[in-house]
Order: sequence, then structure tokens, then C-alpha cells
Amino acid sequence: MENVPDRLLQVHNLNIDKTLQPKVEVSKLIEANDAHEFTLPHIDHTLGYILKYELEQMEDVQYACLKLPHPLEQKLVMRVYSNKAGVQVKELFQRAVTQALAHLKQLNEIIQAANIE
Repeated sequence: MENVPDRLLQVHNLNIDKTLQPKVEVSKLIEANDAHEFTLPHIDHTLGYILKYELEQMEDVQYACLKLPHPLEQKLVMRVYSNKAGVQVKELFQRAVTQALAHLKQLNEIIQAANIE
């Protein structure tokens, strides 16, 4: 793998050694009481929009957005605002991830049952 950019080698190595995998960064936004920013390494816009959709379906979420800081950076930044005081935004995000996984598993089962190749 001589001709592979460093960023692709990092992604390739993540499958081998899980200790190299960067963690999700969570920061509370100062300007809003019930808002957090999640930085997800090695995630592209496709998964980001799935998570954004799941967050938008929740009653406790006022606003959810995502951005890719730069096309060459391997990260996605999501902001989530809650419309109720006292609601844990981290728990809402975790619930969105769980729901997205459930929907993707359901889609996979439908495809497997239909024998689509």
C-alpha cells in the first residue's frame, strides 16, 4: 500500500487495532443551555443524515444539524438542541443511534428475505 494517502491508511488500520480508534467528542455549547455538539470521527454525511433524521423524529429535539468541516477531514460535527429543560441531550443522541441501528437491521432483514443481490 505504497500509494495510499495517510488518512486512508488510518481508516484501514482501525479495522486491525481498535485501540487506535478515536473517540466521539462531546461538548456543551455555551450559548444554549440544552445544546451539545458531537464530533464523530471517520463518519461521512450518509450516516450523519440518518442520525439527523432519527433526532428530528423525537419530540424532545428542537433542532439537529450536521456539518462536514472540510472534505479532507475524516469527521462529522452534529449539533443537537433540546426544547425541554432538564432533558439529557447525550441520551437523546444515544437513543437516535440505537433507533438508526434498529432501522438498518430491519432494512437488512427485508433485503435478505427478498434475496436481493
